Amino acid sequence: MKNTVIASILILISSISHAKSSQAFKELENLTASCSELMGIYQSREKQELLAAQTTSLSEALRAGYCKGVVEQYARENYCYKSSWFEMAKFIAVQRGYEENFRKLNTILKMACND
Repeated sequence: MKNTVIASILILISSISHAKSSQAFKELENLTASCSELMGIYQSREKQELLAAQTTSLSEALRAGYCKGVVEQYARENYCYKSSWFEMAKFIAVQRGYEENFRKLNTILKMACND
């Protein structure tokens, strides 16, 4: 009986830990995808000034805005004067597909700040 309770507790702790790491990975994926979207819009804007704003969908704009907002807020709170929000977002966008290299959202933001 005692072993069953201990095993159940260990399984519960393991599943909670997995859920937290899964949530952190989702947050990382969301940020890298959003920053990729932002970089795509800015590349379009450089090529077609007026057309970029008109061809950007609402969902694309929202994702891009999420990236810019997160990066700007982190930069303000952590004194990232060395890097502009654009350079930080560009660094994060390049990490898309490599999210497993970072454990937390804070890690990728810190690296982008110091890049």
